[in-house]
Amino acid sequence: MSGSSGTEQWSWEENKAFENGVAMFYNNGGEDEWVKIRSLVPTKTIDEIKLQFKKLVEDLELIESGIIPDSLPYEDKKQKEK
Repeated sequence: MSGSSGTEQWSWEENKAFENGVAMFYNNGGEDEWVKIRSLVPTKTIDEIKLQFKKLVEDLELIESGIIPDSLPYEDKKQKEK
């Protein structure tokens, strides 16, 4: 299955699966770890997952420094339902 375009936003479900995968499998960024994370997000390529991880780290660094990012890297399903 091919991944979606890197410019597309991640759905809430995709991002949640990604975050769960990072929590379960990420240790030092070995290729096998990315493959395991991708198994939980089959709609994305490994390159898209690595980019999402980079964005997550950047957002966490901003939050830790007291800055809240202007945008989230995924569509917040709950906000759409309001």
